[in-house]
Parts: sequence; C-alpha cells; structure tokens
Amino acid sequence: MSPEVQKDLGLTDKQEAQIKKVAAAMDRKRRELFAEAGDQGGDPRAGMSAMRDMQREAESTITKSLNKRQKDRLAQLELQREGPSALARKEIASKVKLTTAQNKEVKTIVDEMRSAMASSMPRPPGGGPDGPATKGGRRGGRGGGDTTGNGAASGDEGVTGDNRATATENGTPAPRGGGPGGGRTRGAGGPGGGRPDFNSPEFQAMMTKMRETQEKIRTTATEKINEVLTTEQKTAYEKLLGKPFDFSKISRGPGGPGGPGGPGGPGGGPAGNGRGRPNTDS
Repeated sequence: MSPEVQKDLGLTDKQEAQIKKVAAAMDRKRRELFAEAGDQGGDPRAGMSAMRDMQREAESTITKSLNKRQKDRLAQLELQREGPSALARKEIASKVKLTTAQNKEVKTIVDEMRSAMASSMPRPPGGGPDGPATKGGRRGGRGGGDTTGNGAASGDEGVTGDNRATATENGTPAPRGGGPGGGRTRGAGGPGGGRPDFNSPEFQAMMTKMRETQEKIRTTATEKINEVLTTEQKTAYEKLLGKPFDFSKISRGPGGPGGPGGPGGPGGGPAGNGRGRPNTDS
C-alpha cells in the first residue's frame, strides 16, 4: 500500500507496520511463484488465478486491521482502481441494478478485454523462434505470461499491494521464455535461453509498448460499458466510488509502488486517474 493511500485512509503507526509485514510476505510468495513459473512454464491463466488468490488473501489480512471508516474508504479506492470492469462482479452489478441482459453484456466486454490483454503479451528480449526443448525445460521462444496483475517484470501495486518487484498490471501477465533453442530453466539452452533480463532497456521498452496497447484495450472496454449503462446506473456507480483519488500521485517506476501501468483497472486510466469513472453526460 503506497504512502499516498495510507495517508488517505488515515492509518495509525501500528496499522502501517502490519501492512508492511503483509506486503513483505506477499512479495516473497510472488517471487517464488515467478521463479517456479519461469523454470517450468505452464498455463498463463492458471498463474493469473494463483495471483488473484494471493491478492485476495493479502487484502483480507489488511482489511482486518482497519476500522469501519477505513474499510469503507478502501472499498471505494478499490472500485476506482478496478474501473468499470467491477460491474461484472455480482455484488456491484446488484448495487447499480443492472438487468440480466446488461449483466451479460458487461461480462462479455470484460472477458473480451482480458483475452485481448493476454494476447497483447510480446516476445521477451532474446526470444527468437521456437527452438528445440532442452533438458528440464520446454521449447524456447515466446514465453507465456503468468498471473493477473502479475508477470515477470514490473507491476501494478493496486491499492493494497506494495513494491511488486515482479508484477505487471491488472490481470495481465508479463512475458517470459527462452530464446532460440533456449530452455526455461536457468542457464539452459543457447543464445537468449533462460529467463529474460527484466532490467534491460530492451525489456523496459517492450513493457512500455505493451502498456500502451493495454491502455487502448481498457479505454475501448470502458466506452463499451458506458454505452450499456443508463444515466441512473452511472449515477449510482459514481456514488459507490466516493471522493475521487488521484492515483497518478502514487510513485511509479520499475518494480516500485504503482509500477508500470499504474493501478488503473480496466478503463481506469494509465494511473487510475479517474478515467475509469463512467461518463455521466449521456
């Protein structure tokens, strides 16, 4: 949880200490998951599910340390960060009073967005055409992604996360994999084999391009969801969001809080800067 969010919630010193402890434990688990995924490969969506479970566990622990006012405000910040895709969740759809038909439309839009996000993952530096498998590894070449909001490079802190040195943003995995003839185990394969250098200029440039593509995907999804809602529903959703929080104030940088892509959810804008709020003009 960033200092800016902690200040907004009005945390005590004791609460801040508890959150740091949870964040450290989550970061350790995340690194272990990335190391295992990088060495063994696997289904990106399975990794995404594992990271969602991890995030929910951390959020649950953090929430228990908050008082009612803080919990209510945190819920608002989470909705702002998540963006309109939150409307695909049953409890939010119910509060906004979506019809059955609207529910189906929103879920379809969100599913298409997530699929497009996963498909936007690029080939990591050094990753050439698939090469032959090496001992202990799978075929080299383009690696799969890993996790929701978590991949191998840098990431989305969200609202309750902290310093995700190896995460990516909101439901999208970062690329990994070997190069020509490269295996997925450390040191395996030929040139470009093994896991990519996440701090290299090439990798950072690749992540920047990916974030730009995903921002366009989120913007398109937001526009489609706005078209589904009535004026009354947009107003109801606005009330759930509470006072706007400027997520762009959260420090960003490779592996730092807010990470590349920032904490914006689908339609949440590049840094959750409020662009995910519904357009109530229509």
